Amino acid sequence: MLRKAVDEDIEQLVPLINEFAKKTPITSLSTIDIDKLFDICYTIISDEKGICYVYENQGKIEGFIIGHLGQLTFTREKSATTLCWWVKKDKRFFFNAHMLLLLFEEAAKQQGADNVIVVSVGPDYSKAIERFYDNRKYKPYEKIYIKDLR
Repeated sequence: MLRKAVDEDIEQLVPLINEFAKKTPITSLSTIDIDKLFDICYTIISDEKGICYVYENQGKIEGFIIGHLGQLTFTREKSATTLCWWVKKDKRFFFNAHMLLLLFEEAAKQQGADNVIVVSVGPDYSKAIERFYDNRKYKPYEKIYIKDLR
């Protein structure tokens, strides 16, 4: 079942987001601050500018998309940006991931967003992901590099 997230989902969301973070190449995400993550989830779920949907299977959350609305840096365009979008590997068939994205897009549109920005992070980035976005009319926007200074 796909649905809008509620406060009661935070207990299940936080471990999933932590699992997502550990699979990214950004080492600072491996040491995620769990208390801060709880705060972020609560803020996004309860804030009118937050967007969060979950994929639930038999009472267990097995996927999510979470993001927020804001303006692009140098324009007045309203944009909805994903913070993370993830479905457990064994549940990643077309319907779950795609429907979460469609729900996010629809919520963004209903809240007046001019565009949606989806960030792809991690080792799963591939030609298949590029095709997924291309087929849904997403265009490459920018490429971000990170350097650990510790």
